[in-house]
Amino acid sequence: MAVTYFDIQKLPAKVHSSLPQLAKHSFSLLPMAPFNYAASEILNKLYRTQINDGDLDFLRDKTILLTVKDINQSWAFTLASGKIRVFQNAVETNATISSNFDNFFQLFSQEADPDTLFFSREMSIGGDTELALEFKSFFENHPLIDDDAFSWGILQSYIKAIRSKP
Repeated sequence: MAVTYFDIQKLPAKVHSSLPQLAKHSFSLLPMAPFNYAASEILNKLYRTQINDGDLDFLRDKTILLTVKDINQSWAFTLASGKIRVFQNAVETNATISSNFDNFFQLFSQEADPDTLFFSREMSIGGDTELALEFKSFFENHPLIDDDAFSWGILQSYIKAIRSKP
């Protein structure tokens, strides 16, 4: 049985152009505890092989904080008991990466060169620089968003809307 995906390209241009604002606004409406749990579960499922192969061992007993400045949210990531944990209100962090929502979206979907984001000061790192760079490199080599029909359509619409901003 063939899987049929929703074709986001058939939506009106107005919907495409509003995707960035809609995505950003949705974070202010979400209860964070269920979101953090879901994010942890999704990351563990997506990266099960990499966790088992030790590719994420650099996060073991370390915490990295991603701060998304334009939506005033931060998420901490660690690897504990062989699982990625996502949480907020981290008391101690080893490293931080800060930027805006669009830059993180482009970083995690491999639509932007991470080094360009850092050198243009659109993304900043603090604390343990080596840990932050390993985290960045991991997602550079293992994108969160793949090219299946549904997520690729959303990604392309979102990137198009970001690039068309005045």
